[in-house]
Amino acid sequence: MGEKVFITGATGFVGANLAAALVEEGYEVHALLREGSDDWRLQPIVSSLKVRKGDVTRYEHLERTLSEIRPDYILHLAAYGAYPDVQTSMERIVETNYLGTVNLVRASAGIKYKMLINTGSSSEYGLKEGPMEEEDIPSPVNYYGAAKAAATIMCQTYSRLEDKPIVTLRPFSVYGPWEEPIRLIPQVISHCLRGEDMSLTEGSQVRDFIYVDDVVAAYMKAMERPDLAGEIINVGSGIQHSIRETAETIHGLMDSRIKLNFGVRGKRENEPLSWVANTSKAEELLGHKTAYDLEAGLSETIDWIGKHPERYR
Repeated sequence: MGEKVFITGATGFVGANLAAALVEEGYEVHALLREGSDDWRLQPIVSSLKVRKGDVTRYEHLERTLSEIRPDYILHLAAYGAYPDVQTSMERIVETNYLGTVNLVRASAGIKYKMLINTGSSSEYGLKEGPMEEEDIPSPVNYYGAAKAAATIMCQTYSRLEDKPIVTLRPFSVYGPWEEPIRLIPQVISHCLRGEDMSLTEGSQVRDFIYVDDVVAAYMKAMERPDLAGEIINVGSGIQHSIRETAETIHGLMDSRIKLNFGVRGKRENEPLSWVANTSKAEELLGHKTAYDLEAGLSETIDWIGKHPERYR
């Protein structure tokens, strides 16, 4: 067996992709799964995982589990609140994203792990006028961003005070295989596949979209850099695209005849005119550059969803 990895949030979109990559690389992957969680994304690899039932909000159980495994690496991706239309409980946002992270850091205190990677979020930044830099003061506009920012600061402080190899990666707008069906890109693809017209906002909102394989690559690189303890690193493409541009690109790649009806739906509050990562730190410290531009990543995603339509109807 290879080195041991303990991963939280493995049933999620990024977590499942990362777990699959770790299995393929020969790691012994221990996945923490909540009771009753939907593990549809893990079905292709579940026989290769060591599933541990539990929750980051349960400190004592978490400590026992980690003591039994004694992992070489801890990858923390458990989250709640990333989907603001359906995950709205402030209590759960704070409990999972902040207190859950504190629990994990405390529960692993006695373990000599090589790296603990905390997953932050671009939502920590709030509204900025230009590319977001890791040294920017967080000014989140929602509870999710606030809880994530608090967790990031706690991890950074703990890393420095306790001399622990902890790094926070801040992914931007990740897309690709296994993404939640309610998200923009899967929805546009699904409408095109079904031949159904789609109602959208006017589409001026922007995002720094990054293909999931590029995000996974950043985690794999960070795992091997304990010397970066205490660092916060953006994981984005460094290029922003509007919602309209992204939807129209999908429409064109699929040679679709459906109508994209822009301006029918209202926008969310606090939509940014700029939302893009400064990626210089990832390039300098991790040697990480994206392998997929938007069109290439969308092409891969279209192909994958076309082969797995059962969740995207």
